[in-house]
Amino acid sequence: MRTLNTLFLLAILLYGIFPGAAQAQDRELTVATIERPPFVMRGADGALSGFSIELWSRIADDLGYDYEFRLESQFKEMLDKVASSEVDLAVANISITSEREAAMDFSLPIYDSGLQILIRDDSTDTSALTAVFRSAAIQIIAIACFAWLVAAHFMWWFERERNPNISANYVAGVWDSLWWAFIAAADGGPPRPTGVAARLFAMLWILIGVLTVSSLTASITTLFTVSQLGAGVQSYDDLKGKTIGLPAGTTMERFAVERGVPFVSYPDFAATLEALKTGDIDATIGDAPVVRYFALNDGVGVASVAGPVFAPDKIGFAMPSNSPVRDPVNQALLRLIESGAYARLKQRYFGVEDG
Repeated sequence: MRTLNTLFLLAILLYGIFPGAAQAQDRELTVATIERPPFVMRGADGALSGFSIELWSRIADDLGYDYEFRLESQFKEMLDKVASSEVDLAVANISITSEREAAMDFSLPIYDSGLQILIRDDSTDTSALTAVFRSAAIQIIAIACFAWLVAAHFMWWFERERNPNISANYVAGVWDSLWWAFIAAADGGPPRPTGVAARLFAMLWILIGVLTVSSLTASITTLFTVSQLGAGVQSYDDLKGKTIGLPAGTTMERFAVERGVPFVSYPDFAATLEALKTGDIDATIGDAPVVRYFALNDGVGVASVAGPVFAPDKIGFAMPSNSPVRDPVNQALLRLIESGAYARLKQRYFGVEDG
C-alpha cells in the first residue's frame, strides 16, 4: 500500500512539473504544414511525405504523441495560427527569425538553409551564338583575326623568295602565310621559316598564339558557365531590370523589403512558381533546398538556380509561445541526432552537401 501511495505521489509530482507534456500525450495534436518540396510533399493520394514530415513523425513516435496534419495553403496564415495557438505545431521549412521568435516558440534547428535565386530560363536570350556575340569572346576573335592577317603579311615578306612553301606572288603568298600563321598559333607546325628574322618573328607569333587561344578558351568557358547559372545572375543585385515575384509573409519578402528590391507579391510560393512557369515573372528567391528541388524536378527546362546561397538561416518547428511540447520535442530531436538517424534521414533527402 505504501508503494502504491509513493507511486501515486510521484505521478502527481511529475504531472505538476510537466503538465503540458502529459496533456499532449492525452490528446491529439494538430500539426499545421504546407507543401514545400522536399520538406513537405503531397502524393497523388493526398499522403504527406518529405524531410520535415518524416522527421516530425519519428519525434512523435518517440514521444508517443497522437497527431493529425492540417495542410495550409498560405505560409503566413499557417504561422498566424501557430502564434494564436490555433494549432499545436507547424512543420515545413520555417526559418527561425527574431521577429517570429517574439510571437512563438521554435524547436532546435532541424536544417541549415539560406536563400537562393531561381530564374526563368528564357528571361534572357542565352542561345550559344547570341551569348558569344554579347561576350568578350567576339572581341578576342576579332583581334586575333586582325593579328593573324598582319602576321601572314610579315611572314610573306620575310620568306617570299627563300621558302619553297610560300609563294613569291602576293595573293598566293599571303594565303600560304595565313595557313602557316594558323598552324603556328595552334602548335607551331610546318612550314618552317628559313630566315633569322622570320624565325624570330615565328617565335613571337607562336607565343602570341598560345596566349590568344588560352584567353579565348577561358572567355568561352566562363561565358557558358555563367549562362548555365541563369544568364549571368550571381546575386540579387543582378536582378535589376527583371520582374521578381516573392511569396507574402516569408523571409524572402522581408529580405527584399529591407534591401529595397522591388518585387511582385504572391499569396504563397506555389503561386510564385506558377507565375515563373507562365512567364509573368523572370525570377524569384526561395529557400536554397526548395529552389534546387524545383529546378531539378518540375522546373526542368523552365527555370535554373542562379548564384550561390546567401542570407544563411536555420529552419525549425514552430510552436505557440510557452508550448509544453517544446522541451520534449527538442529532447527527442537530440536523441535522433545522437543515434545517427537524423543524419541518415537528411542524406536521403538532400544527399551529401558541401560543408
